[in-house]
Amino acid sequence: MSRADKLIPKLMRINLAIAILLLISAIIVFSSGTQATQAYFIQCVGFTIMGMFAIEPMAIILYLYWPKGE
Repeated sequence: MSRADKLIPKLMRINLAIAILLLISAIIVFSSGTQATQAYFIQCVGFTIMGMFAIEPMAIILYLYWPKGE
């Protein structure tokens, strides 16, 4: 089993957990929050998505292509 085969299921689990937490918090914020709270929540979601699409691929590249012995 290669390193990629071990890494992808872990990342899928982490991304699923993040998505579930964002869904639950969105339901709470948009059902009882003020407009300022909702705007702040949308900003936080933007940062989370940016992290998932910008930082995570770099971590995958470093993990997969870094030599094993170093």
